[in-house]
Amino acid sequence: MFPDRFARSPFRPFMVGMAALALAGLVAGCTVRPMYDTPKADAALGGDAAQSMSMQSTLSSVSIKPASTRQGMEVRNRLIFLFGQGAGEPSNPAYTMTLDVSSAASGVAVIPDRDFVAEGLPSAGRVDMTGKFTIADQSGAVIGQGTRSATANYDIPTQGFAARSAVIDAEDRAARELAEMIHLATAQVFATRQ
Repeated sequence: MFPDRFARSPFRPFMVGMAALALAGLVAGCTVRPMYDTPKADAALGGDAAQSMSMQSTLSSVSIKPASTRQGMEVRNRLIFLFGQGAGEPSNPAYTMTLDVSSAASGVAVIPDRDFVAEGLPSAGRVDMTGKFTIADQSGAVIGQGTRSATANYDIPTQGFAARSAVIDAEDRAARELAEMIHLATAQVFATRQ
C-alpha cells in the first residue's frame, strides 16, 4: 500500500531530489583528504609516502616555550599533551612555539531573587582567555602565528574561598578549550605547508 501512495504523491519529485542531493553530498565528502592522515593513507591516495610526513609526527615535533602565568601553564601543559598524544615534549624538536596567554575574570550578572546574594554584587561571572602563538622552525623563521580566544562562565558563591575556586575552575576550562583551538590552528598551519 505504501509504495502506491508514494508513487502518486505530489511530493515525490521533491523527495527524490532531496535523496539525490544527500547522496551527492556523501559522495563529494569522499574526496576530502583528512588533516590527520598517515603515510599509509598518502600511499593509498597516490602520494609519495616516503616524502610525506604524517600530521601527528609533525605536531609531536613542536616544543613549547615555558609560560609565565598559571593560565599560560595550563594551556601549555594541555598543548604538550595534545601534540605528543601523552608522550610529553620532543627531545629533538623541529619547531618551537611561543605562547602568550592573557586572562580576565569579570562579574557579568546580578540575580536579584537569590536571597543569599548581597545587594548589587554579581552572582555570575565570565573568564575571557586569549592566546597568541607563533611557530618558528629551527632557523628561527616564523612559519605561522595566530590568536584564539575562549570563554568560560561560572557562578559566584558568597564565600570568598569558594568564589576564588570557581574562578580558577573557569580558567582551567577556558585553558583546555583554548589549547584545543590552538592545537587545531597549528595543524592547519602545517597542513597548508604540505
